[in-house]
Amino acid sequence: MSSDLIIGSAPPAKAGSAASLLQTSGEFAFALGIAVLGSIGTYVYRTQIAGFIPGDVTTSTSAASRESLAGAVSAAKALPEPIGSTLLHGAQIAFTDSMHAVVAVSGGLMIAIAILTVIKLRHIPRIGQKTPGEM
Repeated sequence: MSSDLIIGSAPPAKAGSAASLLQTSGEFAFALGIAVLGSIGTYVYRTQIAGFIPGDVTTSTSAASRESLAGAVSAAKALPEPIGSTLLHGAQIAFTDSMHAVVAVSGGLMIAIAILTVIKLRHIPRIGQKTPGEM
């Protein structure tokens, strides 16, 4: 529907350019969204996991745990039982918190975009609705 609106508003001679710009901007937005939301998730994970890493582990174990959930799981398996299970539990909490942050930011962005869309496109008549002056 949005592609019809964009391409339909362009002059026929420029429809191909409008379509290519639409496709390119969509791909760019997709890549930017993954990069930004992934960065937010990574930041929250690394901030949260830092509080769960025991002080008596090696630097490489600590670095692996901060890097990713998979690194924390791998590091936890190599540690003795009470320390490993504490690290694993903390990594799970940190990962869940990071996903919650990403979902909250995504939801907020979607609501803001929906509101902006309604405000900016309210002058466009609905499908089947006649514009003032049309009979």
